[in-house]
Amino acid sequence: MSDDEAAFLRTIRTNPDADLPRLVYADWLDERGHQLRAEFLRAHIELERLTEDSPRRRELAFWCRAQLDTQPHLLFESPLQPRFARHGRGLIEAAEFWNADAGVIASAFHRAPLRRVWVYGLGQWYSSLLAVPADNCLHTLDLTGNRLTADELSRAGLPLFPHLKELVLTGCDLDDEAARVLCEHPAFQRLERIHVGGNPFSREARNRLRDRFGKRMTFIGERDPARLYPIQNGTALTVGQARDLTQLLLWPGGDATFQVAWFDFAGNLLATETHDADDDEYESVRASILADAGFQPATIRVKGFEFPDSIGIGDFPTELFGGLEEPQQRDQLSDSVQWEEWLTCRSFTWALGDDYGEQWLNRDGEVIST
Repeated sequence: MSDDEAAFLRTIRTNPDADLPRLVYADWLDERGHQLRAEFLRAHIELERLTEDSPRRRELAFWCRAQLDTQPHLLFESPLQPRFARHGRGLIEAAEFWNADAGVIASAFHRAPLRRVWVYGLGQWYSSLLAVPADNCLHTLDLTGNRLTADELSRAGLPLFPHLKELVLTGCDLDDEAARVLCEHPAFQRLERIHVGGNPFSREARNRLRDRFGKRMTFIGERDPARLYPIQNGTALTVGQARDLTQLLLWPGGDATFQVAWFDFAGNLLATETHDADDDEYESVRASILADAGFQPATIRVKGFEFPDSIGIGDFPTELFGGLEEPQQRDQLSDSVQWEEWLTCRSFTWALGDDYGEQWLNRDGEVIST
C-alpha cells in the first residue's frame, strides 16, 4: 500500500460517516487504473442513499452483489477473507478474526475503516490489539466465545477504541467477580450496549448488572442487524433469484398455504405474500408461483427478519443461560439448541413455525440439523 493510499484511508477512518473522502478516494483509484474498485465504491455509496423500494436501488444492490460474488479479489486489497468480511459504503467495515495474530488484525485496521469486529481465540485480547491504529473508528467489539477472567476485564484495552459503543461478551465464561468489574470499572461505563448472555452469573450478579446498566445491558442473544445470512435452495425452503432483481424465499405455511418473501440483493425484506393451496393442487400452485416470479434456484443472502408467527431468522430465542444455578433451564438449553454452533461457528436457525420446527444452518447456508 502506497503512502498516498494510506493517507486516504486514514482520512476515511477519521471521518467514517462522510461520503466525500470515499468519493475522492474513488477518483484516485480511477486515475490509477482500478476502475472496478472505484465503480464499486461509488455504486455502494449511492446504494445507501436510496430508499429500499427504489428500482435503482435494487439494480445497484444486484450489481454490487455480483461483483462481490465473482471477483472480490479485485475489490479489496486486504488480508481479510471475503467470507469473513462485510462491506459498507464501498469498503470493508465489519470483519471476523479466528485465531488471528495481532499483526493480521492491525494490518486489517490500517487497510479498512472497520466499524465492527469479532475476535475469537486471542487469549489475552487486550494485549493482542495494541497494534491497532489510534485513529480507528471501531464502534462494536464482539468477543463472543472467548474465555475471559475478571482480571483480564479489569485490564481491558477499551481506551484503544475511543469510538467504541458496543461490547459483546456473550458466552465468555464470566463469573460474579467479572460482573463486579463490569459494574465498577470506568472503561465500561461509557458504553451504550453490553451483551453478557451465556455467562454463569448468579441471580444476584445478574440483578446487580441490571441495576447498574439498565437497558444498556442485555442477556439476549442478539446478532449484528446488518449481517447477511445465506440460505441454500433445498427441500423445505425454496430460494433463489426472481423478477425485478429480487431474491425469493418460499416455504409451506400452515392451513394449506404458501408463504413467499421478497428481498433485494442487499438482503432487505421488501414484501411478503400468502397463497392458498389445497392438498390436491399443492404442486401446481407452487409451480405457478415460481413461474410467475421468473424463479431461478440459487443461494440467497438476507438480513435477519421475523414474521408475527415466529417464522424467519431472529436473535437467539431465549434469555441465554438465564441462570446456571437453575438446572432445569440449563438442561433445557443444552437439549434444545446447538449452543456451540450458534455461539462460535456463527451458525443460525431458520424457524419454520410450530408445525414444522426449525432448521440449523451453517455460515454457508447449508442445513446441518433439524
